[in-house]
Amino acid sequence: MSLDSPNVVELPAIFTTNVENHDWNKVTLNVKEAMKKLRPKNGNVSTKILKQVAHALDIQLSVLRDEQSAEVIGAITECFRFLRNACAVDRHLQKCLVNSTIFTSTSDLLGILCSDTTLENNLSCVKIIVQFIGNAIVGNQKNQIIAWEIFHPHVKKLLVSVDDSLVNFSCMVLYNILIGELDATLQYITTNMPLLLNCYSNGSEFAMFIVEYVLGIDKLLEEIYPQLNSEYRLELLDAIWSLLVEREKETEENVKFPVSNVLFLVKQLKQQIDSVLTIVEEGMTAEPRETLRLLDVVACASSRTQYLPSLQADRSLLISIACLLKNVTEIGKSEGGNIFSSVQRLSEVKLSNESVQSHPVFGFKVSLVRLVGNLCHQQAENQNQVRELGCLPAVLDACNIDVYNPLLLQWGVFAVRNLLENNLANQGIVAELVAKGPASSAVLHELGMELHQDEGGSIRIAPLKRS
Repeated sequence: MSLDSPNVVELPAIFTTNVENHDWNKVTLNVKEAMKKLRPKNGNVSTKILKQVAHALDIQLSVLRDEQSAEVIGAITECFRFLRNACAVDRHLQKCLVNSTIFTSTSDLLGILCSDTTLENNLSCVKIIVQFIGNAIVGNQKNQIIAWEIFHPHVKKLLVSVDDSLVNFSCMVLYNILIGELDATLQYITTNMPLLLNCYSNGSEFAMFIVEYVLGIDKLLEEIYPQLNSEYRLELLDAIWSLLVEREKETEENVKFPVSNVLFLVKQLKQQIDSVLTIVEEGMTAEPRETLRLLDVVACASSRTQYLPSLQADRSLLISIACLLKNVTEIGKSEGGNIFSSVQRLSEVKLSNESVQSHPVFGFKVSLVRLVGNLCHQQAENQNQVRELGCLPAVLDACNIDVYNPLLLQWGVFAVRNLLENNLANQGIVAELVAKGPASSAVLHELGMELHQDEGGSIRIAPLKRS
């Protein structure tokens, strides 16, 4: 940057006089006029301004300690608005900040403005200050280290603010420090994960970036997960599920979730899997909910080539899942029906679509069948294991429609295909099944149709015969 340039942005000489006279309205006007001259990416900001603004902030801080008037807070807001915008248009200022007193003043001002009694009254000013910190640290590790010292005493208060934009701006600062690989920030985040998960569930974009970044660190999940209570574990599992499912179209390299973390979740699933069967007698509690969500996540992971080989190599996982599928299928056929019983027609449950989706085991059997099918994909030993466990009938039974398990039929057919592929023993069992005619379908009946088998053995859909 050349200070001889005619486009260099400077504050008027009277600015310092206005500051020392505590004429905050004029100070505000001076800063606004200078801000109008900022031009993106032109590097046109005079470094002299930093000294002027630093001096102004020192005096404003002194005044603020005695009286928090709207005028002085307004002037502080404009000074930081200028600094925020200036850092965005002239990265050279980032380096100059290290040698000024602005960071120190920022810390002291946050201490006053973020107190329990003042934060919600000073939201506009605090948001601008936090945005300034964010712009001052992007790609600058020196500033990130300094900013963390300034910022971390106030993080908790900022992250629980009722103002969603302030929460997101605060997460932005955390994220930019985090990706600079500052160990202290990572340690803070891992020990305060519930706080970040609250921000994530409330829709903070940068909280999502933080959570996904942390989930992408090898074996870190093993440290975080045991520290969380059941509700926060569910929140974290939802975040992992979103990472795996909502980005299915992205390449494997873009989904940063290490195999070690998937295997940790598998370990948790196997430890808890028996709790699912207690739902019939004891109802839904926190532990089965966690187990069901773990199953969803592991089933999703099994559809990704980067995880499938490791999952297929875990024989105890296959045994646990296949046996669970067999058990819930048998329990679901019990007289009188229960939570695992299949329901073919929505009219039978007399619930709205939203209520159906809130059913305690909604999608549970789909995840079981999907996981069994994927674990047996081109894996003869696993195909044989399912047969030897007597679980083939349970997979065949899944080739049906169930209101509480959307796509169960499709995943059931896919699982059968994987179990029979190049496996003569499994094919033989299916070949020995005796055809008793087309199965009754309550869904088709509800639509006024039925399956009809003609003399040649072909099955087609036909109008329902009324008696």
